[in-house]
Amino acid sequence: MHNAEVLRANQRFYEALNALLRGDMTPMREIWSHSPDITNLGPFGECLVGPDAVLGQFAMESRMNFGGKVEAVVVRVFATKELGYAVCIEKGENMNVDGHAVQVEHRATNIFRYEGGLWKLVHHHTDLSSSLRKNA
Repeated sequence: MHNAEVLRANQRFYEALNALLRGDMTPMREIWSHSPDITNLGPFGECLVGPDAVLGQFAMESRMNFGGKVEAVVVRVFATKELGYAVCIEKGENMNVDGHAVQVEHRATNIFRYEGGLWKLVHHHTDLSSSLRKNA
């Protein structure tokens, strides 16, 4: 039962990520925990800690309106009643700041914690992306 709930939370994260790519930050704020222990190791390589840093980075990306779409494929989910994680491949296409398409395909891990009756994201980790880093 918990696996299905964490799988749905993982799907909501990618829905939020795609909304963010279109300039809408609201779903991203909703899926993340706002606890001080959240972390993000994204494709740019920096370790972000806490909601100000994590959500601040996503807000900056949201304002860039990159467009594109990323989806989670080959998803594996494991959960207890309080903690769960999903490992997957993120695959899709983004636009860089010059408006050129950048293919995305890397491994990702998303960790969720059950907080106040909801599964909230507490950690996101992807492979480094040389194509996104050089085009950022």
